Amino acid sequence: MRYVIKDDMLCVMENELRTDAKHLSPEEQFQIRKNIVRLKKQGKTATETAEILDVSKRHVESTVKKYRERGFAGIKLQRRGRKLGGNRVLTIEQERAVRGVIIDKTPEQLRLKGCMWTRKNIAEYIERVYELSMPLSTLGYYLSRWGFSVQRPVKRAYKQDAGKVIDRVERRFPGIGMSTLFRTES
Repeated sequence: MRYVIKDDMLCVMENELRTDAKHLSPEEQFQIRKNIVRLKKQGKTATETAEILDVSKRHVESTVKKYRERGFAGIKLQRRGRKLGGNRVLTIEQERAVRGVIIDKTPEQLRLKGCMWTRKNIAEYIERVYELSMPLSTLGYYLSRWGFSVQRPVKRAYKQDAGKVIDRVERRFPGIGMSTLFRTES
């Protein structure tokens, strides 16, 4: 809370009445910075400017300093947040290579456990090839970015002979066609 003495009375300025600039849109923040510069050019002190615009004196001083050093470019809108691609574990080339391996090869071909790609298999491959340890949750973000999604495998033997299956079904269930029996499949 901020206390203001006015006419020998102590008035409490509640938090709801204060402007919190960090919660304003970038355009509104830019407008405040322009007003700070305008008021300073009119000869107002940092304290007066801060009180008029309901911002901190420190913010006024830093904005004026940026304007003095770099001009209008110092106070104008800038892109906020982390740069695109910043703080990634894999480089773009490594990402392309890993994605290509997932598409073109199976884990068995690379002497990994299992016959299907799992996050654990991919993390093991990355660690083996690039000597980088990657949490499985992070790997999930990479896979999503690369366009892969979680899929449950169809439970069917991969060495299954379709002709033998049809013969067995026709012997076991005479009079029922294959299309009727497996209508819910797929």
